[in-house]
Amino acid sequence: MEYNNIKDLIEKYWAGETDLQEESTLKTYFSSADVHPSLTQYKPLFSYFQEAKEEVHLDSIEAAVMERIQHKAVPTTAKVISLERILKVAAAVLVLMGATYFVYDNMGNSGGEMADSERIAIYDEESEKLKAYLELKAALALVSNKIDDGKQQAIKGLSRTKTISILK
Repeated sequence: MEYNNIKDLIEKYWAGETDLQEESTLKTYFSSADVHPSLTQYKPLFSYFQEAKEEVHLDSIEAAVMERIQHKAVPTTAKVISLERILKVAAAVLVLMGATYFVYDNMGNSGGEMADSERIAIYDEESEKLKAYLELKAALALVSNKIDDGKQQAIKGLSRTKTISILK
């Protein structure tokens, strides 16, 4: 092919003005062995189109999707922690904390006569213990509410999971 003709076609190609026949001419020229040395820089571009055409394509998108679904449909084992079990552990911890508080509180009151300054100190301790108890009670109520909210969310998620397993 004539060098000037190919050069003009390349300029038209970069301007976006070539038709399919002219692009085919360019592909044919650059796939041949006798490419002008100044045009060898364009050879990889046009040989890419030929290589892409030779790649094996799937018959349809549906086949590819089904193949991927079947490949990923193998069930995996997941560790499931029961909410009931978590609540039992939380209740056991609360019972232990309450028992510890009760024992600690009763060990300080061994009886006998005390001076007024000791009574004031004990009163202050008692008021601090009461404040701590009320703060702990409020914190545990907050935790309980959050656990209840989480339980409701888990139940919603579980109902969705059952629905998805039916589709399988």
